[in-house]
Amino acid sequence: MSKQRHAPWRFTAPRDRNGRPLEFHDGIPARDLTERDIVRLSDEQYAIVEASRLYEQEKAPAAKAKEPVKKEEASADKPD
Repeated sequence: MSKQRHAPWRFTAPRDRNGRPLEFHDGIPARDLTERDIVRLSDEQYAIVEASRLYEQEKAPAAKAKEPVKKEEASADKPD
């Protein structure tokens, strides 16, 4: 059974002046990896991505905390 995989991963390897990566892992795309890319990787390839310094896992955007409703606003919404 494979462990849960998380995407996306950003490709952070150094590039030459033409934009080509100077380093990469054989069989793994040398670019940002989408969820679709991650699904297609073998368990071994995914382990390489996780351990690699060439990829960084993108953090999910933080969910906004709901602001508490003030009593005046709450009572203004209620009909008398």
